[in-house]
Amino acid sequence: MRSKHDGKEIRYDEFTLESLKDELSKSKVLIVLDDVSEKSQIDMILGGRKWLREGSRVVITTSSKFAITGMVDETYLVPGMSDEDGFKYFEKHAFTTGSCEPRFMRLAREFVDYSRGHPLALKVLGGELLTKDEAYWVSKLGELAKSPISKTIHNVLRSSYDDLSKHHKDLFLDVACFFRSEDEYHVSCLLDSSVQGNVSEISHLADKFLITICGGRLELNDLMYTFAMGLESQSSSENSASGRRLFNHGEIIAILLNKAKATKVRGIFLDMSDVGKMSLGSDTFKYMGDLRYLKIYNSSFPKDGEATCNLYFRDGLQFQLEEIRYLHWLKFPLKKLPEDFNPKNLIDLNLPYSRIEQVWDGEKLCH
Repeated sequence: MRSKHDGKEIRYDEFTLESLKDELSKSKVLIVLDDVSEKSQIDMILGGRKWLREGSRVVITTSSKFAITGMVDETYLVPGMSDEDGFKYFEKHAFTTGSCEPRFMRLAREFVDYSRGHPLALKVLGGELLTKDEAYWVSKLGELAKSPISKTIHNVLRSSYDDLSKHHKDLFLDVACFFRSEDEYHVSCLLDSSVQGNVSEISHLADKFLITICGGRLELNDLMYTFAMGLESQSSSENSASGRRLFNHGEIIAILLNKAKATKVRGIFLDMSDVGKMSLGSDTFKYMGDLRYLKIYNSSFPKDGEATCNLYFRDGLQFQLEEIRYLHWLKFPLKKLPEDFNPKNLIDLNLPYSRIEQVWDGEKLCH
């Protein structure tokens, strides 16, 4: 590193940390610590702040609020760029003149819309498009539709995700796959009924800037959502120990019909709007011991004025889902929940338009 002090260039790699502090303490300084991920990094460089001369300032950039908790006087959350600022930043990197050519205007707007005000996305995409012709721009938009995140952007987002514990990685993907735009308090209760104070679990993800809490609802911008879907697709192909999260109706039906491959499933959200009548075996869910979230619904209801589900279990249903926390089933086909259903972790039960006459005998909930 280099800097100038009293008009003289200083090579910081020639200093020990203590001698560097001694040199900097002689005058007011502005210190910028960029991309900090842990408190220990700040402690190692700054230690106590008493050695800093009065009037000095320290600026820390981080993707984790935990890294600066109790260590800073003021915090500032950098918002995404506005459409206007985002466009100016994009054209700076996408055109040698720094100004968008008229024939590229429509395409440029599409790239800016995709980036959702994320400076890195704007910079990377602009750099990739620099000096390229219209045909390349069009083909690049097509590529983004198939594989929407460039390697550079993916690596930056991945660094925040990799800093999470396995538990918080699971919670992040649960929110992304199943609970985007849902109520914060409701979701916090669902995510892990065995852990106290789940609001802090959600806050942990927000403090890592992986999700945002807006108006009491959990949100992911399109870029982060696409990133999360890529992670879930990858973990599914690698047979993740955490279990798969299923929301594609074709894939879900295939798994329900092939019970031998359905042991590691964490969640199922099945939209029946494009699924015809199906008769399933009583042991369809028998081996899904890890299933936490099950929602069977019809996205076209009430548009068509009739609630339809079309799942039938002629021989009854084995339902040994002890981990289940969230059970929503439109037109549940039985008059009573199965005797073997032991909902000790159940938080949310919703069986609209069902034939249900009794949920269970006696007391089964233990919380």
